[in-house]
Amino acid sequence: MYQRSLVCFVKINTMTIRRVSFIYIKDRKLLVALNEGKKRWYTPGGRVEPDETDEAALCRELAEELGIIIAPVSLQLYKAFKGMADEKTEDKLEVISFLGHLDAVPLPHNEIVKLDYFTSSDKHHLSPVAQNLFTALYDDGLVD
Repeated sequence: MYQRSLVCFVKINTMTIRRVSFIYIKDRKLLVALNEGKKRWYTPGGRVEPDETDEAALCRELAEELGIIIAPVSLQLYKAFKGMADEKTEDKLEVISFLGHLDAVPLPHNEIVKLDYFTSSDKHHLSPVAQNLFTALYDDGLVD
């Protein structure tokens, strides 16, 4: 009787996803969003399409996710962050964050099921890269 051994090597392709993020702070708390089917909270925003600027992508995402129309010139570049998308994937994120102001009340639209405002005591509910962003905001004295 012959014994066969089969060894498989699977290369997991990881990719870096470029994402833009909206930082809105109200009463020293950060606006965060919960996507349908997700356990971790994120700052509003999303992927940058190949033909878009970062600012245009963020304006599009805010209209889709929060029902808010915002002018690209009103956004102020904050910082860029790199980190893991979440615990379920090896994908990495490069997040370009922008500070902005809202004149209207944001409401959840499309894949967003809930909005909230977080302080440092809520940080553990954020995605890994959003935790890095929150730490920077806290260190810069922008949030509690």
